[in-house]
Amino acid sequence: ASAAGATRGGHAGHAGRNDNAYMYILFVMTLFAATVGSLILGYTRSRKVDKRSDPYHVYIKNRVSMI
Repeated sequence: ASAAGATRGGHAGHAGRNDNAYMYILFVMTLFAATVGSLILGYTRSRKVDKRSDPYHVYIKNRVSMI
């Protein structure tokens, strides 16, 4: 009976110490997701800007407006 009580007491101490571990993991995962999302968004926007400023597209746009 005393061994079971010691075991429960030991687990209670560990549970109290690691209570906020899931919050830390959630925080780190959220930061990682925000970083990756901003990188993907920045990359896709930069590719769209490159396509808009492509000299060929600028030439076609000017050519069509002249007609």
